[in-house]
Amino acid sequence: MSNAAYEKKENWLFWGVFVLYTGILTFILVTRMFVISFLIPELSPVDLPRQYNLIPFHTLQEIKVLSSYFLGNLLMMVPMGVYFGHFFHGKPWAGILACILTPAAIEGLQFALATGRADIDDYLLNLCGELVGIFLYWILFRIFRRDTGKVKTFLTTTALIFPPFLLNYFRYLFVNLDELHFAWIDAAILLVYFGALFLLMKGAARWQYIYVICTATVFGIFFYTGFIAYVH
Repeated sequence: MSNAAYEKKENWLFWGVFVLYTGILTFILVTRMFVISFLIPELSPVDLPRQYNLIPFHTLQEIKVLSSYFLGNLLMMVPMGVYFGHFFHGKPWAGILACILTPAAIEGLQFALATGRADIDDYLLNLCGELVGIFLYWILFRIFRRDTGKVKTFLTTTALIFPPFLLNYFRYLFVNLDELHFAWIDAAILLVYFGALFLLMKGAARWQYIYVICTATVFGIFFYTGFIAYVH
């Protein structure tokens, strides 16, 4: 287990990752059109028609289960469910209520601000993702013998692995498909980030260093091979 010096930094890291994740989620789902309109003044969200779908499973019938739409809406809310599981570990029904209300608020804002299509199927996928996250949290809670401190340490260590891959993913969004491959800039982002991360983790337990290296390696191989092949 991490020592007292690292535990103080761990709390900042935990909340820092949560703020980063929430900010990215808000940008993708709610405010991205305002950023686009700032970059492209001719395209204003106010001028876009408000679209919605209130028929359950109508959109899902038109897509593949393993499509980016299905997986994206499901997986991007799993971390939120994990956080809700931690925040409301003593009040599970409050966590479930938060899971129900959060995607409803997102879809409502998308409709009100005309920044996306308000779709009941998006809501259902987001809700399922959050519930999966809560389920994963309770599995960890059992594994770590109801020690919320150890669960928090594990969650923080896991969350710290993904930011550089997320940065590279956003970079790929603006790259021509013919140029979509592992490049020097990807390596530079990974080296700089993980170098800084290991300095920041000074005082952490040995298993955390090993866990970061192993998990980042496995996920990196999947990301730079499976993801690129999938996009192509």
